[in-house]
Amino acid sequence: MKTTTILLYLDEDYYGHLIAFPAPPYRQPWNEARAALADLIGLHPINTPGVDVKDDLLRFEDRLASVAARAKATVEKIAPLTFRITRKTRGTYEFPGNAFSGMDQTKWGPVDFYDDSRESIRLAFRSGDDFETPWMGCKKEILSSRITREGNKVTVEVSVSDDFDTPGMGEGSFTVNRATTEDQFFAKLEDAASEAHEAATGDLNDNAGYAGFSVGKEGKWEFTYLVCLDGSDAPSGDNYYRWGWQEVEEEQEESEDAFPEELGQETARELEKQIHACLFDGGPEPLVNGYTAKLWDR
Repeated sequence: MKTTTILLYLDEDYYGHLIAFPAPPYRQPWNEARAALADLIGLHPINTPGVDVKDDLLRFEDRLASVAARAKATVEKIAPLTFRITRKTRGTYEFPGNAFSGMDQTKWGPVDFYDDSRESIRLAFRSGDDFETPWMGCKKEILSSRITREGNKVTVEVSVSDDFDTPGMGEGSFTVNRATTEDQFFAKLEDAASEAHEAATGDLNDNAGYAGFSVGKEGKWEFTYLVCLDGSDAPSGDNYYRWGWQEVEEEQEESEDAFPEELGQETARELEKQIHACLFDGGPEPLVNGYTAKLWDR
């Protein structure tokens, strides 16, 4: 939190009206003082040097004290016609230079923090100020997350991807107040992060330009078959280079009809037929000569 202090100066105009305005320009920057005055107690001297308070001094002092109390500000009369008004206001938390300095800040998912990263976030929450973390990497998943606080609202953004460079974004949010404890904050953070992670995964699924199948006997993954869903010439990313069967001889890589020799042509072609029926027609899980093809979860 930061402390904002302004001076409020009272005087009488030509007609004997009591005028309130920020202390003279040589005492504080004029525009900043006017803005602070409006923000602190709701008085808006915009087009004139001051505002007609329409009260005598005693009534004005009572009204000023009441307005300041509602704004959680304190008023100190430092001269017969001068008041010091102070209020703690929310600033922007500055993370130390060594915060989030590691390559990854979480182990699994968006909020399984390493101790130092969790401590940095705890201190930011404890400050009561707004804050924004950098995008934080995850060690075990292709995932990053960012936490932002604006006022009482905390937002968690999650970005995910896969071996095909498919993008997925999602967010979740919750509110905090002065009574929110650190334990409550992290519990709410975990719930919002789970919501954001789920939304990001759904977005990735919507954006995916492929479907993958693991093919093998007795639960083993022996072969891979990829189906193109977006009309691209080849899969994106660095792990796969062709559609269809992946385990083909080097001299057959350019052929769309290539298949693993271990499967044999008849088994491979029947698996292809059942894979497409499973994917596009709601057919059962492919099973040919003891080989099953299981659709990947994304």
